[in-house]
Amino acid sequence: MPELLETAEAAPDSEAMVIVAGNQVVGFYRLDFMPGAVAARNFGEPSAGLRGFFIDSRFQGRGLGRFAMDAVIEDLRRRHPTVRVLALSVNQRNPVARQLYLRSGFQDHGEVFPGGSAGPQDVMVRRL
Repeated sequence: MPELLETAEAAPDSEAMVIVAGNQVVGFYRLDFMPGAVAARNFGEPSAGLRGFFIDSRFQGRGLGRFAMDAVIEDLRRRHPTVRVLALSVNQRNPVARQLYLRSGFQDHGEVFPGGSAGPQDVMVRRL
């Protein structure tokens, strides 16, 4: 978590966000508005990159990921109404995250970003 927050603070076009359930911090994500933030790609219209989305392992398996993703999308629509695309990359070895993103309306068009720090990443997009 400290490394993720430091990275977010160093990026001028990003917002670090915490995910709260009740009165507990259960996760984190970062919105990145820098062009090319996801897979060094331009999506052709105003976009944001979803980076570092995670739910603490102590809180996984309770449906919080789906609730959090719905809240991320609603918050993005409300605070950044000109953004039309939310993009992310997900490690190909993380089928649980991939399913969460698909259930949350992200689409996979078969684009692979080979440069992920933990291996190849599938690029996924969601229209807002």
